[in-house]
Amino acid sequence: MTKKKKSGRQETLPVKDYDTKIKYIMDHFNFTKVHDAMLALDWKWQHSNDLEDQTTRVPNIERIKETARYLLYKAATEKERHWGTGGFETRRFMSGELSLMFVLAEYHSCND
Repeated sequence: MTKKKKSGRQETLPVKDYDTKIKYIMDHFNFTKVHDAMLALDWKWQHSNDLEDQTTRVPNIERIKETARYLLYKAATEKERHWGTGGFETRRFMSGELSLMFVLAEYHSCND
């Protein structure tokens, strides 16, 4: 178990009751809306772990859920608090709470 101290707050990994928190998010997140957006935008993911097969297609809802669950698990149990791929972003807050987002567009300023 890793402990971090930042701003007088202590963070413990893994997040307590992360299975319960992930299940709650998975039960309440609107995956149908994400799938509808992906269909409308023709948003494709690669669908094979075989490096020889570079086939892409819009994922089905089950694949979308598997990806979201994996990212939530990583955010809950790994040192890194932010994970993302394919439009999904997960975050772990200092309080131990988790979030799941599907981002269509985002922009940040930078100091160069």
